[in-house]
Amino acid sequence: MSTNRISSLDSFRFLAITFVVLYHYFSRWTLPESTINYYPYFNKYSNNIFQSGFIGVEFFFIISGFVIFFTLENSKSFNAFFLRRLIRLYPALIFCSVLTFVSIPFLDSDQKFAAFHNSILDFIPTLTFSGPNIWNSLLKQDSIKFIDSVNWSLIIEVRFYFIAALIYFVIKGDFFLRWLQFTLTVNLIVIIFYLLYGESKILTKLVEFSTINYLPFFTLGIIFYYSYSNRFATAFAKYPVIIISAILSSLIICIISADQRITYVSIIILMILISLFFFMIFKPKLISILDQPIISKIGVVSYSIYLLHQNIGLILIHYFSSYIHKQYLFAIPLVVYVIITLIATVIYHYFEVPISRYLKNVIKH
Repeated sequence: MSTNRISSLDSFRFLAITFVVLYHYFSRWTLPESTINYYPYFNKYSNNIFQSGFIGVEFFFIISGFVIFFTLENSKSFNAFFLRRLIRLYPALIFCSVLTFVSIPFLDSDQKFAAFHNSILDFIPTLTFSGPNIWNSLLKQDSIKFIDSVNWSLIIEVRFYFIAALIYFVIKGDFFLRWLQFTLTVNLIVIIFYLLYGESKILTKLVEFSTINYLPFFTLGIIFYYSYSNRFATAFAKYPVIIISAILSSLIICIISADQRITYVSIIILMILISLFFFMIFKPKLISILDQPIISKIGVVSYSIYLLHQNIGLILIHYFSSYIHKQYLFAIPLVVYVIITLIATVIYHYFEVPISRYLKNVIKH
């Protein structure tokens, strides 16, 4: 194994965040995705590729599956692992949430983006990685939401961290085998519910609670890491039935949980992105074109870009549109992407990294 190949993950993160940004800047907030239009260009530049940009989040989950297995193997305990993950998540999350909270009233003083304005209570679900509905019920509110709606995916991430760490440190044994057994068991439960009750409320709640529809992507990332570390062939020789069953049941879950956004184009894009992992593992030279410094640097700060790009980005697009001729409106989202990337880079180097380094040193002592 070489560190050069692992560095390809930053290039993958660049692709993932770029797809998400294109989705949010061209398709998410206009017809047919939304009845509310937040674009000065409406859906003029939306196309099948941009409409499939949400696939970038699933690609992030695959990357997480790969990285988390690596992190687990380099952590001494459940607590040590979870602290490392929280140190990774919290500095940028807190900074970007505060920045969003403070800047949106200033940038959108006429409240054309009223849904993006926050109350102090919105920090609760955002910083606790929990659903707003829980807090609306507990606090008898009806308007608590995330600081930025993109925060929903962090709940999925943290649940995955918890389950993976539980299996690795508490259940112990062969983690790869235990994870596949867990995946297969949960998949079969959902499939049985689906066969018995169809697309019922029971199944919907089960999927929502377990986030089972995203489990296949984390599992795929774990399989890729096992292949990358030259252990998959040995594992497959030991328990081929479990591996094949886990993969096939995961594919069924993807089909069951697919929503109306899934198209042939989105499936093709996902397949192309997934194939990049095969190239990274078996033919890294074929994707060497992605190993460009600018691509890697954007990939490194992709987490902060993700946290900042939607609400602030859409307001900036609207703001700049009044100064640009209509025929050049397509360029505004690209300019805003660059601006958000520069802000994210500053946050990463001058806040996220120093704070993370400090917290790691505190934990060591």
